[in-house]
This record gives sequence, C-alpha cells and structure tokens, in this order.
Amino acid sequence: MQAIRPSAGLKKAIISSIRLAERRRARAYFAGAAAALAASSVGVVLSAQYFLHTFFTSEFYGYATLVLSDSDALASVWKDALIALAESIPALAIAALLAATLALLASVRTMADTAEAAFTRFARI
Repeated sequence: MQAIRPSAGLKKAIISSIRLAERRRARAYFAGAAAALAASSVGVVLSAQYFLHTFFTSEFYGYATLVLSDSDALASVWKDALIALAESIPALAIAALLAATLALLASVRTMADTAEAAFTRFARI
C-alpha cells in the first residue's frame, strides 16, 4: 500500500476554515449578546421604575423613615418594628431589578469576551 501525502496547502486551508468557523460562531454569540443587552437595558429601566414605585408606596418606606428619624421611640418595640420592616420589603421589585441587572452584566461580559474573536482577522481563539 502506498502512503498518501497531503498537499502542501492542506494544513493551511484546514486551519483557515476552522478560524472562519470560529469567527462566525463568535459573531453569532456577539449578536445574541447585543440583543440581550438591548432587552436587559429596557428591563433594568422598567424594573428600576417598578422598584422605586413600590418602594415609595409600600409601608417599607414609612417604617424605614420611622426607624431612621425616631429611633428612641422604637427602643421599646424594636422586635415588632423590625418584623414589620422585614415583612414590608418589596421583595418582588428587588428580585426583578436584580435579575435584570445580572442579565445586563452577563450580556456585557459575553460581548466583551467575543468582540476580539468576532471582529479581528487573527484573533486568539
């Protein structure tokens, strides 16, 4: 049996096609992260508005200002005041704001990680 010798440019052609496929994948990740960035930016704005609305209309704001302004009056009933303060925390609004912020940060990180590979010719992939 004869040994088959590959052509001289085969290795270069294989490596360049692999790099091209990696650039396509990086561009797809970058585009997905850009869409997620836009959506999560809107989400952060809307959830921040919701948080501020629920914070100022909830009893939490009233209890917090009472604790900060007249702490001497609350010294005798501090346990009940602390429980009332904990029960009135706008947890859903905090969770929505936190989720939108984490999604925004994750999309920014993905865009930063894939930007070099997506838009430079000889990226370190």
